[in-house]
Amino acid sequence: MKRLSLLIALVLSLSLPLCGCMETIRLKDRAIVQAVGVDYEDQKFQLTFQYFVPSGSGGQTAFDASELNNNIIRSEGDTITEAVSEATRKEGKQIFFGSNKIIVIGKAMAEENLKKAVDYFNANHQLHPSVYLMIAEESASKIVTAQISRGIVPASAIEQVADNAMNHRHMNGGRMVDVVSKLETGHDSVDVPMVKLSQQSGKPEVEIDGGALIKKDKMVDTLTEQEIQGIIWFLGKMEDATMTVSLPEKGSAALEILECSSRMKPRLEEGRLVFDVKIRCDSALRELISDEGGDITQEIVPLVQQMQERKIRQLINLALNKTLRGHGADILRLTDHVKKYLPNYYNEHRDNLEAMFENSGFNFEIVCNISRMGLEASGN
Repeated sequence: MKRLSLLIALVLSLSLPLCGCMETIRLKDRAIVQAVGVDYEDQKFQLTFQYFVPSGSGGQTAFDASELNNNIIRSEGDTITEAVSEATRKEGKQIFFGSNKIIVIGKAMAEENLKKAVDYFNANHQLHPSVYLMIAEESASKIVTAQISRGIVPASAIEQVADNAMNHRHMNGGRMVDVVSKLETGHDSVDVPMVKLSQQSGKPEVEIDGGALIKKDKMVDTLTEQEIQGIIWFLGKMEDATMTVSLPEKGSAALEILECSSRMKPRLEEGRLVFDVKIRCDSALRELISDEGGDITQEIVPLVQQMQERKIRQLINLALNKTLRGHGADILRLTDHVKKYLPNYYNEHRDNLEAMFENSGFNFEIVCNISRMGLEASGN
């Protein structure tokens, strides 16, 4: 026992020189960032920070929900690191990213090189990988400085808009971890949600407006909401969402998507690459909208299923035309399936993936099933 005690004492004494002293920073000396915007202009990185400042009267940690509770810092530099240091110097506070909710990249920055910004924030140990990453329709600064009067700080309102868009399948991914994981697994194409500022209510608001198509680290085009939904359908991730389909001479039908799955397998047909894609969808028919009115009956179900299958096919073709056929961008992860099922073909064409997909074909089998009708089963 005595020898064990001596051994423990020895280990502790040897460990002491290895223990560095961590700098303690008081809360009032930190700028607790809630949103950060990155723009690129005149070969300079321009950063905009929205950080938390309590507006309540109960002391330094109190806040007033009726106030906007934030300050704005602007800085620039030849690198993002230099711009962050400049912000610390100007504000006299240590920039702290540990509570950051949103990263907004300006359109010009995304067109220059999105990866430069992603690499910096991905390497920052303070940032949580689940932070939202978006591209602004114009400058990131306009989004970050918008004083949106919802939530404790304006960044909370932007986060809420992103949450709603994610939950209702209006955007594909959107977290920084989504972008990083795709780029780090050898994919040169990715889609990132786009955010824009609007003044429809007379007050500043933000909304998700489609996405940005990224190829080889740069933004090459925009994606409409319909094209984003086509991507989500193709990948079999369209669940817990709603959909409206037109019914010839019978108005329209409102559907709730309960489950969705997708399976894909490539094959060679006379030397041509063909993808067999099977999509299964289970929905609830919640409402019929017609001038004639009428109840939901079993007789209408086959027509609704047919029109739903047609609309899904149309959305997927929109996505394919913009991404694969328009830019040779493999957003749909076709390369992974070719590598898995046709390794010899993949090895032969791996140095020119665009040529591999140039004349490829798609054989879709889309089956939609209406398993519930009316509102009685809603939420089950």
